[in-house]
Amino acid sequence: QEPFANPYVYQKLGYCPELDSFHEHMSGRAFVRYMAEMTGMSPKQAKDRAEEMLHFVGMSDRASRKIKGYSK
Repeated sequence: QEPFANPYVYQKLGYCPELDSFHEHMSGRAFVRYMAEMTGMSPKQAKDRAEEMLHFVGMSDRASRKIKGYSK
């Protein structure tokens, strides 16, 4: 099967843009949820997992800030 038509392949890929400004208007929380949904999670699963991971990396208290306000 072609990799572009295989959802399993997308679940194994990462995403780390260096200069992408498309998402700057989003909050960190919204971005993490968006990325989770891109892996095939339902909106509910993505919300729950995003909150879990934001807590795990110590960003829960800053997750509502817009991405453009974060440092590298």
